[in-house]
Amino acid sequence: MAWAPDLRQVEVTDGTPAWAVEQRELRARIDHVVRWWFGVRQEPDGQLGGGWEDDVESLRRFSQSALVSGDPAVVAGIHRLADGVWGREVMVNGFDRELKDVEHSSEMSADTSVLVALDYGNPEPIERCQQTCKTIDELHFGTNRSGRRQFRSMVLSGTEVSKSDNQAYDVLYSGRAMRPVAMLAWYSRNPRAVKLLSDWSRTWTAAAVRAADGKPAGVFPAAIHFGDERLNGTGSWWNPGLGDLYRWKPQDLDMVWGKILLAYQLTGDETLLRGIHSQLDILRKYQGKRIENPDPGSLDWVGMQLQPHLWLARWYRSYTGRDDYDDLIGAAGGYGRFQLTGKTTEADHTHAGELAAMRFNLPMLTTEVRGTDRINLLPFSLVGPMTGGPVAVTQAPSFAVTWRNVSPDFAVLVGSRDDRSVEAWVHTFAKNEKPLVRFWQLQPGRYLLERRDDNDHDGTVDPVVAESIEFDHVERLAGVSFHLPRTTLCQIRIRQLEAFAALPVMRPDLALGPRDLRVQRAPEASNRDGPRSRFTTSVRHRRRT
Repeated sequence: MAWAPDLRQVEVTDGTPAWAVEQRELRARIDHVVRWWFGVRQEPDGQLGGGWEDDVESLRRFSQSALVSGDPAVVAGIHRLADGVWGREVMVNGFDRELKDVEHSSEMSADTSVLVALDYGNPEPIERCQQTCKTIDELHFGTNRSGRRQFRSMVLSGTEVSKSDNQAYDVLYSGRAMRPVAMLAWYSRNPRAVKLLSDWSRTWTAAAVRAADGKPAGVFPAAIHFGDERLNGTGSWWNPGLGDLYRWKPQDLDMVWGKILLAYQLTGDETLLRGIHSQLDILRKYQGKRIENPDPGSLDWVGMQLQPHLWLARWYRSYTGRDDYDDLIGAAGGYGRFQLTGKTTEADHTHAGELAAMRFNLPMLTTEVRGTDRINLLPFSLVGPMTGGPVAVTQAPSFAVTWRNVSPDFAVLVGSRDDRSVEAWVHTFAKNEKPLVRFWQLQPGRYLLERRDDNDHDGTVDPVVAESIEFDHVERLAGVSFHLPRTTLCQIRIRQLEAFAALPVMRPDLALGPRDLRVQRAPEASNRDGPRSRFTTSVRHRRRT
């Protein structure tokens, strides 16, 4: 059933790129649904109606558009949900109060940690991540017989770890519990978080590169037993007998891969990439092959399972900046190939699949959902093209840019990027658009932004520079605004003119958020001839949950 009434439409002129038309419509549908949940359905205490554990799962989808282009109402709604979770007795020390499997024990702290990026600089999400990091480090982790650190069990709480040997496993889903650690390490290079992340990454890398317990070399296992590091549990390396959720599935590798790639990015430790390289080599080896009924658990079986998961190569490039697996990115086509070639037509239908589904059955996304963990919102194709970082928002950010002060009619396709340059194609159906582009990875320096326009709408920008802006960039999320003409495809190029001294890796943080300051206005009185008035300002510390 089509949406009724449908959303506002715009007039599409000849030469308007298909990706801009589809991206604008997809954003509009996503934002309509998310605003309904936070504006209509959300309770004053932050609940969405499905129970805290299910409610937080919605943030994996609800946060994406706001991350990319900003939406204060959505950010406020996510804060209300996070405050509700952290302010109730359902959590203690960053985990569920009750002993549960790691997927369910950790999801409330993991999913609310998106606020570290979404409300950058607000100290409350950071302090919550610190609390979770402390619990993992002091309670959940242990050192196995090989001297490597890992989770002692897949069943845990904020105060306890299961003592059962049948549950003494580190699993792929442990990566969900590590999400707040990763966000903390990314945000400030917190020493405890970086060490915890690196130690855990080394354990999983060592397990990936070795052949053991029937597992081929170069494959990340489903589980690692604490103590002896065996990989087959009570069954096999791909089905260790821990339940269907904890079987080996390629789509679950993201929870470990994202953390290892971040650990490499933060430390430069080349040994952390051994397992990543080995599995990418397997992915490359089996491209185009067809093997009928391979033996479960064999290398051929793994190769066939991995074959469609070319996103692994995109994540690798996004975190490392390396091009040694670009052939896999190119093989996937679409937006990834566009980033390599600069041909915008490669990305014309990046959003087509998700948009086709989002045009129907609005009640199934709002009033008639089965549960708040089953809201089938499809924003996933927005993040890569709009930020240049195709990594899921459930990981630490790999964005090149995000956008603010943009209308609902704005669309963007970010192309090549590194830590000294960014290239993007931008378009709007709105008048008087002046976007603010914010930079997440540029090194400090003097930069030049140049805008070129496609005035004849032939798909190629004119060589004449329409706008040129020099600016200094000194810290993450600083930005620059530029003019964007209506219904004209434009290209912006940002490049470094002069490098500044690198900022210290670790810097002091004032750690004050909006709710830490309260303004009280005194009535103004005219007393020109009286004694001079004296005012003092004080900051009162309020203990956060």
